[in-house]
Amino acid sequence: MSGLAGLYCHFLLQSVQWMGSDAIAGWLVPSEFMDVNYGEAIKKFLLTEVELFRVHRFNPNDVQFGDALVSSAIVWFRKKKSTVQSVMFTYGDTLNSPAKSGNINVDTMRKEAKWTRFPCLPQRNGRANNPKLKDYFDVKRGIATGGNDFFILEKSKVQELGLPFEFFRPVLPSARYVKTTEIESDELGNPILPQKLFLLDCRLSEDEVKKNYPRLWNYLESGRENVASGYLCKTRKCWYFQKQRCFSFYIEQLESDGHQLVPCSLSSQEFF
Repeated sequence: MSGLAGLYCHFLLQSVQWMGSDAIAGWLVPSEFMDVNYGEAIKKFLLTEVELFRVHRFNPNDVQFGDALVSSAIVWFRKKKSTVQSVMFTYGDTLNSPAKSGNINVDTMRKEAKWTRFPCLPQRNGRANNPKLKDYFDVKRGIATGGNDFFILEKSKVQELGLPFEFFRPVLPSARYVKTTEIESDELGNPILPQKLFLLDCRLSEDEVKKNYPRLWNYLESGRENVASGYLCKTRKCWYFQKQRCFSFYIEQLESDGHQLVPCSLSSQEFF
């Protein structure tokens, strides 16, 4: 089970240990497991370890939990090895009078990544082969700086303090501040946005900074009492060092017998 799975996923899988043979369980759970990657384990369990015979998905606008805005589904299964060829899927505001219903072939369910399409959308012969974001990009969450107000500065502030730009690299603001679907860059590769933000990313030792960059040293000293004592900063080798990401890519290497794509990697410091 993925670490992203909610506790209800673990409990659902464990529940069969308390069920008698041929006992029936009905679960009111969030319907998200039907579409997300961590739900693969749940769906495999329902199709191989028990006899799944009905799934009802409520209209997402009809919230079933008063304290949580979550779409819901009811899953029924029997504690026995499955011999069924199809499962009834229903959809609508009420359980007894669903707006739509249909029997879905088990083989189709095994091939389909998103069960929420049942029974409303036509059945497909296999998983969709449409390209995904991960086919083009290596997607990761942002790094934790240990103090954004201290480590992330606007370009005007860097200039005002006279700090060396060689120790700053451009970063994007929070998504809520980006008002366009495309971000262009200037001739230096910096994003063209109204708010120009830069991350302080110096890998020099304190002695080197103090000797060669007095203004940067003074700025670091201003954060020693409050920022450097923070949990993340004080656990680092040097409190102002930022996490280094490794970027993997391919370069075209010309050899005597032709071209060859060679895998390479750079740290974020080298990359920028």
